[in-house]
Amino acid sequence: MEQPIQPSYNKMISILNKKERAMVTKEGLIKMEHEILTIFGFDFNFNCHNIFIERYLRILGYHNEEVVEMMSFELCKFSLNENKFLKYKPSVMAACSVLLSINIFRKEECSTTSTDKQFLDISNENPEKFDLNTKIWNNAKVSGCTGYTIEMLK
Repeated sequence: MEQPIQPSYNKMISILNKKERAMVTKEGLIKMEHEILTIFGFDFNFNCHNIFIERYLRILGYHNEEVVEMMSFELCKFSLNENKFLKYKPSVMAACSVLLSINIFRKEECSTTSTDKQFLDISNENPEKFDLNTKIWNNAKVSGCTGYTIEMLK
């Protein structure tokens, strides 16, 4: 015989210990939830980096490169582990992760196919060192669509 589905309030109250359960009622829990929703204005939508990554990749023409997209998402995800990155807007973090991902992708592509070496500014003294190609972002179209210039991202 199948167990009846318990309302979620009963489940939440059932995980409390005996002392806590004595202080919490279903009605009190519903009232508290309503207060929280009212304080937040019933608005739980927030801008996260995912939306911006997808937009920036389309603008830059890399929306069909799964490796670049995955790398951008991972870089943003890793940035959430470090509290010093919290001072930056999700749109800025997305822009930087996209720029880094494209550069890493193109570096790997250049090293395996030895084409388009001009994309990267590879140092002649140290071939392992390369400067990021910021030219892909530093143009009127990209900065106009994104609202960020390369100077703002630095």
